[in-house]
Amino acid sequence: MVLSAKKMSASIAAITLTFYWLFQSACTANKATQYISTCDSSNVTYGKTVTEILNTSCNGCHSTAAATAGVILDNYTEVKKYVTSGSLVGSIAHDPAFKPMPYPQGSAKLDDCKIALIKKWVANGAPNN
Repeated sequence: MVLSAKKMSASIAAITLTFYWLFQSACTANKATQYISTCDSSNVTYGKTVTEILNTSCNGCHSTAAATAGVILDNYTEVKKYVTSGSLVGSIAHDPAFKPMPYPQGSAKLDDCKIALIKKWVANGAPNN
């Protein structure tokens, strides 16, 4: 069977479009799987996990040196106060009962993995480990 140039062009376009669609689906699925697998909450500790998140995302404004609004998050004793009051999780999760962090309102909140890790640590009793 001999295809005309017009039919062959349409066939090539259809194959190209199908390939592109499959490739995009595979990439999207791979990114979703990669994101899920990189958020490992099996060994959340204050000393490694929580302090790393606070140091990179919060302590620019909430360290002993800066203490914006009097909030200090660079040592366990201070962090534990905000855990006990519920404001640490409430603020980073943008709960309407708390001032959202990062501030100002409308700023992007921490990514879901970081929030999940802090919530896990809090749910485990917020140990100083």
